[in-house]
Amino acid sequence: MTQDWNNDQTSTQLPVNMDPISEAEVRKAVKQLKNGKAAGVDNIQPELLKTADSTIPYLTRVCNMAWNMKSPQSIGRMESLSHFQRKGI
Repeated sequence: MTQDWNNDQTSTQLPVNMDPISEAEVRKAVKQLKNGKAAGVDNIQPELLKTADSTIPYLTRVCNMAWNMKSPQSIGRMESLSHFQRKGI
């Protein structure tokens, strides 16, 4: 059996938190980064983010800018920040 996604009459709303990303969320995500891993496309080592607490407001701003764009391109560019996944409500 195949599903015709174009003619699907049911609409399911997923529980996605659409509020702005908070500094607390970013701080929690940075703490969860693993040490000793290679830098991503941004060439920033996880250890640097963990020790430089002053970067949290800037990271939060970047995450919110990408979140507000809501385009596949902005999401693709933010792949290196994959730890900043938001849980549903």
